[in-house]
Amino acid sequence: MNASHSAGCIGVLENILGDVKVSDCLSVSRPLIAGAGLYLFPEHPVELAAAISLAFITDWGDGFVARRYGSSRYGAHLDIFADRALEYACLVTYAAQRRISWIFPAVFITKGVIFDTLRLRVDAQKGDFSKPLAYGGNDKRLGRCAYGFVKMAYLSWVVPFGSCFVNSVAGAVPTGMGLWRAYKTGKAIRRLSL
Repeated sequence: MNASHSAGCIGVLENILGDVKVSDCLSVSRPLIAGAGLYLFPEHPVELAAAISLAFITDWGDGFVARRYGSSRYGAHLDIFADRALEYACLVTYAAQRRISWIFPAVFITKGVIFDTLRLRVDAQKGDFSKPLAYGGNDKRLGRCAYGFVKMAYLSWVVPFGSCFVNSVAGAVPTGMGLWRAYKTGKAIRRLSL
């Protein structure tokens, strides 16, 4: 490999990584931490709860860092995709371990694919990827924090310690909240698309 080719590769890498921010790294760490916890501690509920809680805490941390020090152009969407990867990894793993019903991963994954795709479509039409949560009241921090806390409590603290029945009954709360938020988001996106 000659020097000019090497310099070209480094230049491309600098262009890609030049916009990476600390908040982006925290976002990427979220599903990695959860995956490690799910893999290493399937039979140890305290350690599993700690790992999943830590993964959720990085969500709050990356939001704080992004607001304080800035975010990359796609950082807000990266944050959403990291959230989904964390949620889906937990839900699918818990369902495979028979801790919860397969209904929960099916509902959350379907909701996420549909509404995150709609968000991306609207943002691509606007050419602005900085505010993917600005639809249907999702921009209100209190509502997002409440929903995030309920999901964290369920996936971190309820499921590792509960039976399949308890987990399935308790899972109705975050599922219902998620569907309500999806309904509001869908209405707002439809208004924007008309």
